[in-house]
Amino acid sequence: MRDLLRRHPGVMTGAVLGATTFVTYAVCLGKAYPLASGDSILDLPLLSSWRHLPSIFSSDFMMFSEGQFRPTGYALLALLRSVIDADAVILWHLLLVALHWLNACLMAGLVRLITRDAWSPLFAGLLFAVHPVATVVVNDVALFHHLLGLTFYLASLQAFLRTEPAHRSFPIWLVASVGLFLVGLTVSKLLFSLPLALVACEGYRRPGWRVAVARLSPFMVITLAAAPIWWLVKPHPLHFSYILFPPGATWFTFYSVVSATEWYARGLLLGWGIPVPLHEVVPQIYSATEPRLIGLVLILLTVLTAGLVLLRRRRWGGLGLVVLLAVMIPFASTTWNSVLDYVSWKYIYAALAGLALFLGWVIDELQSSHRLQARRIGVVLWLCLPVLAWQQIRVNGVSTSAVDYWEYVTTLNPRSEVGNVALGQAFLARGDEDRARAHLFAPAVKQLYDSAATWCRYYTRKGDLLPAAIHLRMAVRRGSGLQFGYAEPLMAELMYAVGAHDHAEAALGKVLTANPYDIEAMALLATIWCDKGHIRAAEKLLRRAEELAPHADAVRRMRLVLRQRQEEIPDDETLVDPPAPSWLRYATQG
Repeated sequence: MRDLLRRHPGVMTGAVLGATTFVTYAVCLGKAYPLASGDSILDLPLLSSWRHLPSIFSSDFMMFSEGQFRPTGYALLALLRSVIDADAVILWHLLLVALHWLNACLMAGLVRLITRDAWSPLFAGLLFAVHPVATVVVNDVALFHHLLGLTFYLASLQAFLRTEPAHRSFPIWLVASVGLFLVGLTVSKLLFSLPLALVACEGYRRPGWRVAVARLSPFMVITLAAAPIWWLVKPHPLHFSYILFPPGATWFTFYSVVSATEWYARGLLLGWGIPVPLHEVVPQIYSATEPRLIGLVLILLTVLTAGLVLLRRRRWGGLGLVVLLAVMIPFASTTWNSVLDYVSWKYIYAALAGLALFLGWVIDELQSSHRLQARRIGVVLWLCLPVLAWQQIRVNGVSTSAVDYWEYVTTLNPRSEVGNVALGQAFLARGDEDRARAHLFAPAVKQLYDSAATWCRYYTRKGDLLPAAIHLRMAVRRGSGLQFGYAEPLMAELMYAVGAHDHAEAALGKVLTANPYDIEAMALLATIWCDKGHIRAAEKLLRRAEELAPHADAVRRMRLVLRQRQEEIPDDETLVDPPAPSWLRYATQG
C-alpha cells in the first residue's frame, strides 16, 4: 500500500477515497431522507427539461431558490432531468455521493500540490470524505448548490496554486482559475470568499507584490462587478417576499452567528450534534458587550492570528485556518444571507475543507518529526478517522426513513420544534394518528401553522369537514418566501372536496398568479373547469402544463380528466352538493 501510494499517489488516493465514500453511504443509498421523501426540488416543473434554461437564469426562478441568484447548479439539474426521471432516487443519490467524492479528491489534490508527502493528502481527503457533517448536504438534493459551489471553490483554488511564480508564458492555469471562479459565482455565494483564500496563498508563496497584484486583480474586479447582481437582482414581490428586518438586525444576527461557534466547533472537531436544527439550540445575542460574544470573538481572532502567523512563517497550515474562517463570511449575517436559518450545518460543509487542509499540514509536520511523541499524536489523529466514519454511517443509517431520522433528531434535542413537527408528519403519513398528534402538538411546538396545515390536509382527504375547517383557520398565515404558498393551496383542496368550486377557483387564482409554474394547482383548476363545462379553458391550461413538464403526474391526471369529460354524454352534468352556508362562512371568514 505504501509503495503504491508513493508510485501512483493520485490514482491510489482517488481509489481509496472512492471506496471509503461508497461504503459509508451504502447503508442509505437511494433511501436517504429527504432525497427519497417525495417532496424534492427535482419535481419542480422548471427543472424538468433543458428547455427551461432561459427561465432558470432569469429572476423569476429565484422564488424557488430562497430568493438567491444561483442558477448554474439548477441548470445542471435541469440538463440531467432531461434524461433522468425525478423518481430515479438511486441515480440522483449516486450523483451527490460522486460529487462529494470529487470534492474529497480535490481536497487531497490541493494538499498534494503543497507537500511531497503522500500520506497527508490522503488524510485530508479521508477526513473530508468521512466527516458526518457531509451527510447533511450529500443526502439532500436541495443543497446541491453547496456541493457544487465547493467543487468550483476547490478547483479554482487548486488551479491558482498551479500558476507559475512568474508570468514566463501564457498563464493557462490562472485563466482556468478565473473561469472557474466566474462560473462558481453563479452557483453559490461561497465563491465570494475565494479572493481571501487567494490572498492567503500569495502570502504563503510570496511571489512579489507586483506579481501578486497582477494575479489577484481579476478576482477582485469580478467580485466587485458580480456583487450587485447577488444583492440587487430580486424576484418580483408578487412572487416572493423577503424577510423584513428591523434596524440593527445586521449586527444582531451577526452576534448570533458568532454565538454558533461553539456548536460549529463541536460538529467539526467531534462530530457532535449533527443533524440537530441549529437555530433552535444556538442562543441569540443582542448586545456587543455580552461576555459569551466577547469570548467567542477572541477565540475566532486567535484562530485567525494563528493562521496569519503560520503564513508569515511560510507554513501552509495557515492557509487552512484562513479558509476555515473565510468561507463563513458570506453567511455571517441573516440580513446578508436573506434566509431564516441563519445558522445551519450546511454552511460548515465548506469550512470542513479548511479544517481538512489544516490537519493535513499537522499530519505532515508530525510525520516529518523525529520525536516519538509527535508520531504518536499523528497515529491518534489517524485513529480519529474511523470514529468519524462510524458517526457518518450512523447518521446515514437513521436517514433511511423520515420516522427514524426525526426520532434521532428529537433524541438529540427533545425540545426541537422542527423535529417534533416533522416526526408528527411522518407518523401521520403512516396513519398513526395518536403518535402524530402527540408530536404535532407537543409542548415544544410554539407555532402551530405547519401542524394545523398537516391536519387540515389529512382531514380533507378523509372527508371530515368540520375539523378540516378548524385546522384551516389555524393554518392561515403570511410569511416570507413564496407568496400564497401556505393557506391558499389548503383552501383550494378543502373547497374542492366539499363542492365549493367558486371558492376553490378563487384560491387557485391567487396561487397561480403568484406561482405561474405550479402544475398541481393547474391540475386542480382544470378539474374544476371540466366540472363547470369550461372544456376549452381546461384544454388551454393543459397545453400550458405540458409545456412546463409533459411527463409529470399532474399532467397525466389533467389528460385523464379531460378525456373522461370529453367521452361523457353532453347532457350529463356533474352534480355538486355544496356545504352548509354556516360551515362555508366559518371556513372562509373564521
